[in-house]
Amino acid sequence: MAREQSEQDARSFNAVLTDAGLVRLHEAEAVHVVSVRRHLFDRLEGVDLAGLATAFQHIAATG
Repeated sequence: MAREQSEQDARSFNAVLTDAGLVRLHEAEAVHVVSVRRHLFDRLEGVDLAGLATAFQHIAATG
C-alpha cells in the first residue's frame, strides 16, 4: 500500500493498493472466506436465511 496526496484536498492522503498489495490481498482471500464461513455462516443453522436476506436488503436500501 502506498499513500498519495489527494488531488481534491491537499490536507488529506489516499491509500493506494500497489501491485504487491494486490497479490497479498489475493493470498489472504481464501483464508478470509474460510474464516467467514466458520465464524458466521456455520452458526446460522436453523435460522430463516430468506428472512435474514430480506432484512439485509432492507438495511442496504435504507442506507
